[in-house]
Amino acid sequence: MHKVILLAGISGAGKSTYAGKLFEHHRLTHSVHTALSADDFPGLYFDGELVFDFLPKAHSWCVRSYINTLADAERGHDSHLIVVHNTNTTVSELAPYVAIARAFGVEPDCRVLRIDAYTAIERNIHNVPRSTVFQQSQRLADMMENWPSFFPPLTCVKVEPNFVFSKYASLA
Repeated sequence: MHKVILLAGISGAGKSTYAGKLFEHHRLTHSVHTALSADDFPGLYFDGELVFDFLPKAHSWCVRSYINTLADAERGHDSHLIVVHNTNTTVSELAPYVAIARAFGVEPDCRVLRIDAYTAIERNIHNVPRSTVFQQSQRLADMMENWPSFFPPLTCVKVEPNFVFSKYASLA
């Protein structure tokens, strides 16, 4: 059986680190692990700086990669764990991933990584502007408050400054 985990969190929340911990945790139950993020789009960074003009292409590339990965998983015999770890701070950003997973017969597991914005800013490796991180934080809070009933339940994961992750709530 395949598993899809969709992560949401502000820049610097530790989504990539958490994805790695998920792979460690599921290494015995899923033989194929795939992490997908717009951050992996070729050319999104130039000299270590995020090229904001490329973000729309990067997100389109991520969705296409997700579809291809699910299609490959459906054709194969191995058990796949697929983790999408974009910021995903609005329902409209998560909706395509939820719909695509369901189209492939997989009910995704949605998780939001909660962290103090100031801590996230300090450890943000992508040089996302401070004001953007605060905007992401507000959008994420709004999304959690208005989580649609037709979406899968949302699990909140508290992120400590030292990258300790702990589930603390599930919103239905």
